[in-house]
Amino acid sequence: MIFGFLLLTCVCLQDAPTVGQNDWVSVKPENAGAEVRMPVKPVHRERSFEAVRDQTVTVNMYSGTTPDKKKSFVFAYHDVFEKIRDKKHEKLILDGAVEGAKGPYIGDLVSDQEIMKDLNRGRDFTIIVNQNGNLVKIKQRVLLVGQRLYQLNVVCAKEDFDESEANKFLDSFELDKKPGKSKAKVKSTPAPKADRDN
Repeated sequence: MIFGFLLLTCVCLQDAPTVGQNDWVSVKPENAGAEVRMPVKPVHRERSFEAVRDQTVTVNMYSGTTPDKKKSFVFAYHDVFEKIRDKKHEKLILDGAVEGAKGPYIGDLVSDQEIMKDLNRGRDFTIIVNQNGNLVKIKQRVLLVGQRLYQLNVVCAKEDFDESEANKFLDSFELDKKPGKSKAKVKSTPAPKADRDN
């Protein structure tokens, strides 16, 4: 199921529209439960695929490429069809997201860190892909919030990759605040060591 989601993301990245503008734009889809800022105005796609027999997953994806066609940005989310049981199950889903991302790209995982954001578990990881001698860097963040899996990624030639711009995009992701909760921003931080073993 995770593999299919990441494969779908890869396909959409390949034909991400070129829709550039000078200012960063806020992307807050209705019912997404989150908001992110992107350096390009994205185009929305909704795709469905059968994860397992009689279980369809619908992925909402917002993607765009800079006018020079050197960088692509993606914000995507979907609901996991199976009920999340415990922390071990959460880890299994996040591990699947990382492995699923490596598969379609046939790339090397060069960094992988467990993170926590607003008490939700996630992963930050980077993949390097060799495309006919040209190295491409893919920086991704996935976050599991209840039954929903969010994904953000930046794709660019390694030599042109702008870490500060990529981090600005990834760090702009904010979950909707529930009534009565603090509006203070919480940055992504490494998961406590005790949680990493669960």
